[in-house]
Amino acid sequence: MRATRLLALATSSLLAANFQCRSAGEAPCPDQEIAGVSVQFYPCIPDRSGQEAKLFVINSQQEFGDAFICSSYRPRPAVFSDSTLLVGWKNYCCCGHVKSQSLRYDCAANTYTYKVEIEQGVCAAAFPVVSQLRVPKLPAGAKVVIDMQ
Repeated sequence: MRATRLLALATSSLLAANFQCRSAGEAPCPDQEIAGVSVQFYPCIPDRSGQEAKLFVINSQQEFGDAFICSSYRPRPAVFSDSTLLVGWKNYCCCGHVKSQSLRYDCAANTYTYKVEIEQGVCAAAFPVVSQLRVPKLPAGAKVVIDMQ
């Protein structure tokens, strides 16, 4: 009986320690805005189907060439030594264009979100909207999602 009580007490103490979020003085894990630079080039995207946004996370000249096989533009290899290139693409009506773009890191989810705001134009033509953002090198295997609307 005494061993059972000790085991129950030890188990409840461990559970209480594991479910504590943070101590009172500890700051929560902050989200971060990642500074980036808009770049302009016109990538040739072979698959232009669908209405969902597509995201390309490019960390090398080889990845760039693999993603944009028909593009005549090639960034210098030095670009990728300290930078990651994010390219978003989405079919859009009405001559839309990129109004703003940003990259946020959600520490709790360990996820980067590339947010692209599209501004609607005044014509009736449907054109793909392409966004490009050069950011400091992201960690290998970083989870990046796109929010393009």
